[in-house]
Amino acid sequence: MVIVGILGIVILLSATVSLSIITYKMIRKNKSKILIGLNIFLILVFVLYSCLTSLSLSYNYFYLKGSNLFFQNKHQEAIKPLKRALMIRKKIGILSKLMEIKILGVPLFYSSEKDVRILSANAYKSSGNYKEAIKEFGEVISLDNNNFDAIAGIAESLFLLRNFKEAKQYYQKLIEIQPKENNFNYYFQTGRAFMVLLDYDNAIKYFKKALEFDKENEIVSRYIEICYESKNR
Repeated sequence: MVIVGILGIVILLSATVSLSIITYKMIRKNKSKILIGLNIFLILVFVLYSCLTSLSLSYNYFYLKGSNLFFQNKHQEAIKPLKRALMIRKKIGILSKLMEIKILGVPLFYSSEKDVRILSANAYKSSGNYKEAIKEFGEVISLDNNNFDAIAGIAESLFLLRNFKEAKQYYQKLIEIQPKENNFNYYFQTGRAFMVLLDYDNAIKYFKKALEFDKENEIVSRYIEICYESKNR
């Protein structure tokens, strides 16, 4: 894919140089101003697109480097290249829409901003930097309100930061948007959050919901017993 990108830049630069030579000759021969203007416009388009293609190659390099490090479980090392990829995309700004254009069927950007931010947030979370993880997951939610991975990431990060009050709100939201057959963990975690907050009635309610998905779960059953014992003290 990198080779295709470099090939695209070479083609664009060749076209720009050719047009420049043609335009110069037309000016020397006093040719039509309309044709000269059109050539100059095309030169500017090719120069701009060559610059964007160069930026996309840099972006893709840092994204792929960060992605490879992340999946090798080198989460701390993955953060830096992923941040650089996002910085490049931010600098391009509104022109990043041009990145949807493909050269020989290959997109200029290998991933969306949302995907890079999720990877970056998970790298922060896996490195134990939960506050930065929450910020990145928040950026994902600003792009996609009901992004399940981002909401789950915030819920888990808040729980690990012992911010149980906010964590339970995100777990409750997960229960709303997640298919019912996958809800055991979120009912369980919500119950734990309520339990830590000493709201035993709600804790019991969510633990019982969790048991509907795993009736033989001894840990959940024990938590329910502890909640009843704590209530009756």
